[in-house]
Amino acid sequence: MHPIAEEFPFIALIARYNQDSGDGDSSKEDFVEDCLNRWLDKPKINKFINPKYMDVTYTIETKDLIRIVNLGTEKKLGWKSNVSPFPIRKYGGHNGFFKGGIDTFEAIQDILNCNKSIRNTGHSRGGPRTSVISKLIYENLGTKPLTITYNAPPVFTRKTAKKYNNYNIPTLRIIKNNDLIDNIAEKIFFKHVGVLIKLPKTKGIIDNVPFIGGHAYTSVFNGLIKYFTILNKAEEVNYLYEKKGICTI
Repeated sequence: MHPIAEEFPFIALIARYNQDSGDGDSSKEDFVEDCLNRWLDKPKINKFINPKYMDVTYTIETKDLIRIVNLGTEKKLGWKSNVSPFPIRKYGGHNGFFKGGIDTFEAIQDILNCNKSIRNTGHSRGGPRTSVISKLIYENLGTKPLTITYNAPPVFTRKTAKKYNNYNIPTLRIIKNNDLIDNIAEKIFFKHVGVLIKLPKTKGIIDNVPFIGGHAYTSVFNGLIKYFTILNKAEEVNYLYEKKGICTI
């Protein structure tokens, strides 16, 4: 299965990190864990919430693979960080995104120090955190994680982006409907990295909200479904329809 289809549902799923699965047990925030235990074979699940920015990240470990899944902006602390790009020279990019990514990497680093493959994904603010994390994984652990961002703003200066690209970390950048969040920061200071995959436009109330309509999870699901429908990829389409019904309400 194509990884851009396979991985996106994990991001949409962890957006429900504080919800109850309704299974009647004592845990009131077990929706994600209960779903992952149905989707995967004996996953080892870790949830990290950075109190500085309320950044949410999950690591999901199976026999041969570790997934890092980075959620977008959750609270006011995250929004404050989003609009705090300076000083740019300190890290070579957007200061707020870099600090969020560094904190996440430091929290999960010990989990990643193994021989398993790594897939690192994120949406919105989670996207630039993902890029920073992949950069740090390569620089500190020598591993090149498959890196996928969805509707993510750029994080790196031109110089840092060139350095990242020279690492040859396999990176895919997925955008939908020329999302404003994906575009605006690049017009000012920062540069995107990775191979661009542009999802087709889709019809729907959420999809067509001016400037940000392509940003919502439902809209990304719709774009991915149409993209793989055009390619006649039935496995991806069926998978996305199934997971969309679980992850979006």
